[in-house]
Amino acid sequence: MADIHFARSRALEVIDYFGISAPEDIDLEAMAWHKGIDIKEGKLAGSEAELIRKKGAGVIRIRSGEKETPRGRFSIAHELGHWELHEHQSQLWLCTSEMIHAYAGSDMEIEANAFAAELLMPTPIFRPICRKGTFSFRLADHLSSLFKTSLQATALRMVEETDEPAIVVLTDGEQVLWSKRNQKKLPDYDFHIQRGTNLHPDSLAWNATVEGDMTGTVEAKRWFPNLKDAYRFSLQEDVRYIEAYDLTLSLITLYED
Repeated sequence: MADIHFARSRALEVIDYFGISAPEDIDLEAMAWHKGIDIKEGKLAGSEAELIRKKGAGVIRIRSGEKETPRGRFSIAHELGHWELHEHQSQLWLCTSEMIHAYAGSDMEIEANAFAAELLMPTPIFRPICRKGTFSFRLADHLSSLFKTSLQATALRMVEETDEPAIVVLTDGEQVLWSKRNQKKLPDYDFHIQRGTNLHPDSLAWNATVEGDMTGTVEAKRWFPNLKDAYRFSLQEDVRYIEAYDLTLSLITLYED
């Protein structure tokens, strides 16, 4: 089982070691250099990023032109996670897009992703800024720009740190690919949106592939058809259509009336 707590704690140790106190201080290349790791760009066959470790030194390779992009930064942070967490497991890591950006793969890949998210969006810095705003794409866009992270990665951190009863869902226009809820505010499993769930035609996510970005209130039963006394809840859905991938990201807040 993946040890998420350890992965995040280790990332925060790195943050503390480098004295990072603001988003602009998070310099991945400087961190890597300090640890004897060279970051290189180039063509990769079948992987999103690679880490090679040899005699205390290492090389991280990512796709050409991605070093300063949110996607590339997460890939680098992910490989740094392997460096910090899995020293005795392998000397060569070949990580696919699904492992890094679709949050799939082994326990070690999940740990590397948790490390990367914490390294790029450290809780002591991220949480206070996150809680100043409302769970929405307006806040997500602001945080994404500030921390130089993707909208998807930012939304996942937001749902962990917000004070609101929030859920983030990725869909393909027909079905749920994955979801994550704030378990402190929504502890009941009735509020879990399962992978593979068919979208209701009256949900904003279902219409986003045609209508584009939308925000509005929908009936709770559109997302939770089996929820007891669903009429007692109001649901705010903020939807962003990601045209490049033909996917839809939904930020949901659920309130009891």
